[in-house]
Amino acid sequence: MTTPTTPPSRRIGYLDSIRGMAALAVVIFHANAWLDFTKDPNFNSSIPTHILNIIFNGHNAVCLFFVLSGFVLSLKYVKKGAQEVSYVEFILKRAFRLYPAYWFVLILAALYTKSDFSLFIKELPMLITGNQTLIPPAWSLIVEMKMSLIFLFLLVLAVRNIKILFVAAFLYWFLFGFEIYILHFCLGILLAINFEKIQEIKWSKTKRYLLFLLGLLLCSVEQIHFIIVPHENFKETNTPLGFFLGAFGCVIWLMLAMSAPKFQKKIETKPLLFLGDISYGLYIGHWLIFVNILEPHFDWFLAKLGSYYLAHIVVRYFLVTLFSLLFATFLYYVIEKPFIKMGYKVAKKYSDKLVFKLN
Repeated sequence: MTTPTTPPSRRIGYLDSIRGMAALAVVIFHANAWLDFTKDPNFNSSIPTHILNIIFNGHNAVCLFFVLSGFVLSLKYVKKGAQEVSYVEFILKRAFRLYPAYWFVLILAALYTKSDFSLFIKELPMLITGNQTLIPPAWSLIVEMKMSLIFLFLLVLAVRNIKILFVAAFLYWFLFGFEIYILHFCLGILLAINFEKIQEIKWSKTKRYLLFLLGLLLCSVEQIHFIIVPHENFKETNTPLGFFLGAFGCVIWLMLAMSAPKFQKKIETKPLLFLGDISYGLYIGHWLIFVNILEPHFDWFLAKLGSYYLAHIVVRYFLVTLFSLLFATFLYYVIEKPFIKMGYKVAKKYSDKLVFKLN
């Protein structure tokens, strides 16, 4: 999940809007996973779910978060031509950005589900893959934190030689298992380095449409595959190939957005910008609202409404989205903003600790 550590005044509005829409897509994607057409005699197939997932593709929304993280975290250093950066300062900012809201939601989830204390302790560090029982979407936050720990090393390599960056990424991938997500962060760094050039690109409408479709194809290969080749469990559709191709699809879409001033103005609306502000809370909080709080009452709504699809729309789309947005707003104002400010103050004191030379 993309969580920019730059102050609001330095952020790029249309990218905030895109991040917000991506977070909302994840919420809808998870709701689609509960829309089981295989039990409907009129369909008896998972194909409608996969078609919906092409439109609201949660996996590629996460790909987008990772690419955006690489872009946002490196842009301020690349754009300013910074000569050095403090590793301690950087990590402190990231920690104050990622952990407080996560810990708050984790505590609520543990209390609400009456989970074993050992389970809560396992998920507390947000560094160990495979322990995401209370907040399953937190798997991507673990990726964010792991990448944060090595990000400045990647940035130093990128500034000096972009080829070395991708060689190092491949070695990391090879040595530490199938951590495909390092590619997304490296591509984000590459976008940041070439940001000014990308903004000046003038593509014709035809090229833009073709590139958009190419991006859509790359982001949809996973779902198209499961339409062609039926899958026993329609909920389990995330593949390494899907995340790999999705990274390049997201890069294409971001390049299209970065080089389209008119499009940027259209999506820099107050509602979408606000959605971008609360996107982190929306991402980490919606599972608690959806699965733990509202889903146990689905059968009650079903009995009252008399229609499975109507109950699905009311509970899993409307109510989940509404309460998740409200909860995310609370997290943003009460938890995130105060701790982000605190993080900047604390991190500034260590700006001379463990300094990296970028050039």
